[in-house]
Order: sequence, then C-alpha cells, then structure tokens
Amino acid sequence: MGEELIKLFRIQLGTKKFEEMEASWLELIQLDIPFAELLNLIDLVQRWAPERTPPLLWVLADALTEQKRYQDELVVLRRLVELTPDDSKLTVAITACLQKIYPDEPLLEKMLQKSGLGYGKPLSEALEQFDRYIKMAPGKLVYDPQRGPGKVKKLDLLFDRVTVVFQSGEEAVFDIPLASRLFSFPASEGFFALQETKPQHLQELITNDPAAAIALLLKDTRQWMAPSDIQKYLTAIFGTQNYSNIWEKARRGLSQHPNIELQTRPTRMYRWIEAPNKEKKTVDVSSASSKKITPLLGFDYSRLSAMNHQEIIDAYHRLRTATERKKLLKEVALQRPDDWETLYARIFPITQDNTTQTYIWEKLQSEKPTTYQSLVESTLTSYRTSIHSFLFIAETGTAPYRPILTRLLDLLETEKSRTITNRVKKVLVDNNYQIIRNTLAEITEKEAEKLLDRIHRIRILEPYQQDEINSIFFEKFPVLKTEPEADFIWSSLAGIEKAKAELKRLTEEELPRSAEEIARARSFGDLSENYEYKAAKEKQARLMEKINRLRADLSRAKPIAPERIDISTVTVGCTVTLQDAAGTKYQFSILGPWDSDPENGVISFQSPLAKELIGKRPGDIVKMGDKTLTVAEIKPAL
Repeated sequence: MGEELIKLFRIQLGTKKFEEMEASWLELIQLDIPFAELLNLIDLVQRWAPERTPPLLWVLADALTEQKRYQDELVVLRRLVELTPDDSKLTVAITACLQKIYPDEPLLEKMLQKSGLGYGKPLSEALEQFDRYIKMAPGKLVYDPQRGPGKVKKLDLLFDRVTVVFQSGEEAVFDIPLASRLFSFPASEGFFALQETKPQHLQELITNDPAAAIALLLKDTRQWMAPSDIQKYLTAIFGTQNYSNIWEKARRGLSQHPNIELQTRPTRMYRWIEAPNKEKKTVDVSSASSKKITPLLGFDYSRLSAMNHQEIIDAYHRLRTATERKKLLKEVALQRPDDWETLYARIFPITQDNTTQTYIWEKLQSEKPTTYQSLVESTLTSYRTSIHSFLFIAETGTAPYRPILTRLLDLLETEKSRTITNRVKKVLVDNNYQIIRNTLAEITEKEAEKLLDRIHRIRILEPYQQDEINSIFFEKFPVLKTEPEADFIWSSLAGIEKAKAELKRLTEEELPRSAEEIARARSFGDLSENYEYKAAKEKQARLMEKINRLRADLSRAKPIAPERIDISTVTVGCTVTLQDAAGTKYQFSILGPWDSDPENGVISFQSPLAKELIGKRPGDIVKMGDKTLTVAEIKPAL
C-alpha cells in the first residue's frame, strides 16, 4: 500500500496534478511511511514544484505535532525556515516546538530571548544562535581538540560566555562564539556520554565490536585521530590487557565502516564523515594523485550547489588549512552565483583565519559593495561576539575611526583574555596611534576631553603608552594639558563597600533588565524605525559606561587608614572646623566620592571646596563664596 501510494504521488507530481498529489500526501502521512522517505518526497517537490512545498511541509508538521514527534517536527520546521524565513506563524511554531523538546531546561526562555527567537531577529540567524546556546547548556558534554572532553558548568547568557570543566580537572571560560567554533558536541548516546553514564556498556562494546566504539569516538571528536590517540581513550576504559587483539579487530571493522575515512600518509589516521562512502577510499595526502581522487581530504565539490548554508559552513569548519578553506570559498562563488556573497558574509564573523578573512574582505569590497558595507556595519554592531572579525576590520583602517576607537576602549576595559587585549593594544598603537589621531580630527575639544579621561581610566595600558597618547591629545588640543589627577581614589571602607554594592546592583539587576527591554523592543518590528529599540540600546550604552567607569574607579580605590591620618594640616580623612568673624562655625569632613553627603557636611576630596581646604593649617584663611573663614580645628574624621 505504501509503495504504491509513493509511486502514485510521484506520478501526480510529474503530471502536475497538484490537488490530487496533496490528497495523496495526506494519505501518506497517515501510513507508517519512514520519515526519511517523506523528506525525500519533499525534496522532489522542491525540485519540480517549489511553490507547492510549504503547504506540504505545514501539513506534515501539524501531523507530527499530533503524534508528539517533536524532534521530527523541528526538522520539518527548519526546512520551512529556508523557504519562508520571516513567517510569524513559523516563528510561533518553532518556539512552541522547542518548548516541548526542552521542557526541563531552566534557561530555555532566556536562550530564546537572547537568541532573538520571537523577538524580531531574522529566524535563520536566531535559530543558529539558539542552537549554539542549547548545545552549551549546563551539563552538556563538549570536546575541545586541545583539552579533550569536558562538561559545561555554567552558561552566562548575559556576557555570552561558557564555563567548562574538563576531564583533566581544568576549568576554563570561553566566549560562546569561540566555543561554538572550537568545540565539537558529543551525541547523547555517543562515546563520552556512555563513558559517563554507561561505562559497563561501553566496555562491552569495545570488547565485542571495537570498530563501532571507535566510530562513536570519532563521531564525538569530529577530527582526525591517530591510532595512538584512539588507544588513550580505549585503554582508559578497557585497560591495556589484550589491547593488540582489540586493535586488530577494530582495524578490520574500521576499513569496512561506511562513515570512517582513512588517511595512510604521512601517518595513519581516521576520522568520521557524515555522508557514508558508497565506495571506500583511502586518502594519501602526500601523493599528488590522491588530490585528483579526493580533493581536500574527500570533500565533494559537486555537492555545493545542493547544500544549504549551514551544511557549507559546517564543511568550512572541518577543513584544516587556509588553502583548503580558500579553495572552498572560490568554489562557492563559482557554483552559487546567486547567494555566494551571503555565505561569505556569514562565514566572515565566525572565522579566525586571517587569510580567509582577507580573501572575503577584498572580494566583497570589489564585487559586492552593498554587502561589504552591511558586513562592516554588522561587525561593528556585534563586535563583542565577533571580536576577531572586528579587530581585522580595525587593522584594515577601512571603517570609521571614531566607532572603531570607542569599541577598542570597550574591549580594553572589559575583556579578560590576555591574547585579545594584547591584540587590541597593538591595533590601538599601530602606525603611531593612527586610529587616535584620525579620531581627534573628527571630534570637538569637549569630546576629546571625555575621551582622554576615559583612556586615563584604562589601567591595562602601559605608562609610556599613556604618556604618548597624552602628547597626541595635547598636540591637537593644548587646553587639555593639565596636571594629572592622583592615582588613587581615597575612600572609607564603608564607601568602598557601598560602591561595590552599587556595581553589583548595576551588573546583576540593571543590566539584565536592560537586556530584557531591548529584547522586548526588538519584537516590535523593523529595527530601523523602532524608536523603543533605539532608546533601549542607548540606555544600555549609558549603563555600560557607568558600569565601566565604576569598575575602573574601584580598581584605583584605596581605603583611608584612620591611624595614618595627619591632622597637622587639612588632608583626606580629616574633619575641619571653619569659623567666621562673628564666631559662626562650619564643619566639613573630607572623605571619598562614595562617602559624599553634603547635607551632613561630608564632601569628596575631589570637590572644589576640599581642594581649597587641603594643605591648610589652623589659623589659615579660607575663602568660601563671599565669606572669609579661618581654620579653627582639624581632627580625624574616622
């Protein structure tokens, strides 16, 4: 019955009897037809009658929902994303489907919100972002080629970072965009999952079918592995006893496994490939002839025109050298004349290969100026999540200098990776501080003053670099050349604790609230005309500036030691009593900026009045407005 109905469906498609074909589709869905076969029929419809594909997919998705086959339903809905990317009904359906697939994931709603799914972001981009988050949910397994297998300890959606604890015991923090490129994600029934949850089962599998166990390992790692690498993982579970027999049995099985590719030169290595080899081939990367048979270690370029964007991006990530990646990009441009620039723009922010970035940059700049300009703008907007791409643009000197400079300063203030901060500093100082010089040519004196003050607060810059930057500013705006303020910010211990509490409130309460406001405003529609979205972004920028300033100030905070207060002159930590000619007394305690309480006579040492008082002795005269006062008494304020 099923085979006959499939044949009838094909005939109806070929003869363009679409109404009859749709009726047959309803019957097929009710039968026990393998899901893969239904998708094959969808592929045929997409090829010969693409306008008929979305209705068939929607019918299939609804049927899968009723059958509670939510994983299959998501596959169908993802197909629809490629055909109707901005459909609001589709967004609702995908969101509901994900909520059914991950009902016990406590971070699910935050993942949906942060990825922009249902909040106005293009659906394909939002889904990609969500996929990255869900793969790195707390408790999920990951594999790092350098550190080996690990488990996610914490997912920080606010700052886009993930904390991983590796089997070695090492704990490391990664930016999520970097982690998504670096890690592979072991399957729930893969080698590392079995090692953790069913070690006895894995041990039996290694004994009875070692090739199958190694295939699971290769699928989890997604990289070439030498026999010695494989041995480390197997003997950690099975032990070294009889390993030579196990390996001989595994070699025979691996040579026949359709998903295992073998490289014999320069060394024997194995890796998992997703598409099974119909004819097993051995790769010899040292011979010229092998390149003719399996270019780029077996990548089939003839499939490029039929692959979707994500498949091409995945293939790009699996390539091992810049030469291979560049060749893939060239083939993409040749075989996909209608959308190659879109693929280039998607690959650019997720690669750290300078050669590839340069190739994409130059090709888009010369051939697709509109896409090139959009790429510049999007990279500047998402500079925190695409740091390497942003720094590449900064190094080229092709983007507006002022936004480049402000973002470089943001990274110096907040980025914890030494590698990145060193590169940021290099970009900042290159060509004799060209970015700073060009920025100064575009701004006013008042803006320059604020900018210089911000640079002074960045403690990571070397003293000589600060001096050189000062000289550049003073050369352009001589009026800014004033005596530098003291290095420390003096304060009582209570004032410092007050400032720390405020910083915690801003980062843990105000910043998440701001992110929610942005997400809510994004859902209102077109961002270019969305006033609420722009206002929320501006509010967040002001909040981040306040947080960064407070964090920088706290790094310079120094508590006032009561036992070291010198009351021979007015200084920080003193209470000074002033008296006028009529005998009226005025009392001021000079403490830190976070202690300031003018109504109760507590002023900051940075205030004009405090600067006037500091250094005075008993009997000295002080001018306060139109009053002439005398220093009557000095005593400790703490």
